[in-house]
Amino acid sequence: MSNRNTRTLVSLEIISSMAAQFTSDIAERLDCKWAVAMDGPGLGLVPLYTFGRNSNLQACVAETKTILSGQVAGVDLSGALVILHDSYSEDWMPRILCLLRVNGEIAAVLALGPKSTADDYTDGDQDFVKTHITNLLFLLNDERLTAKIGMEIARSRRTRWELESAREVQQRFFPY
Repeated sequence: MSNRNTRTLVSLEIISSMAAQFTSDIAERLDCKWAVAMDGPGLGLVPLYTFGRNSNLQACVAETKTILSGQVAGVDLSGALVILHDSYSEDWMPRILCLLRVNGEIAAVLALGPKSTADDYTDGDQDFVKTHITNLLFLLNDERLTAKIGMEIARSRRTRWELESAREVQQRFFPY
């Protein structure tokens, strides 16, 4: 099944929204300097969401592509979590990659940068990420749950749009 066929089962919008929220939650919880969610390799690893500030996002995306292509020795791409510990790495390089597979295809990649503290990610941090990725993948691979989440995302966006519209109308009638 191609990456595009996977998209018909789970819409890019749902994956993007869930990946963005997951990235934000994990990055905050682990006190990452930065994190980025990218669309899967089939579409060229396009950044979908960023948290914090990566000093060289283009280089980070390029490095992630290199890692996913299998050109980096000793990197195991079979699981959902790829640990790239290297305390001498540049600040813009990912330390952890989370591979979000839907129907066996990588639909999105989350790159976590270094922690804000000088410490590396602990085993507990890695277990925390792995547990949450497993839960997210369960949701993304269940079409009924994904459809329900998609409806909630659409409802939330509609509500935000309605509130924004109401705020704009109110500002026109009652300017500062």
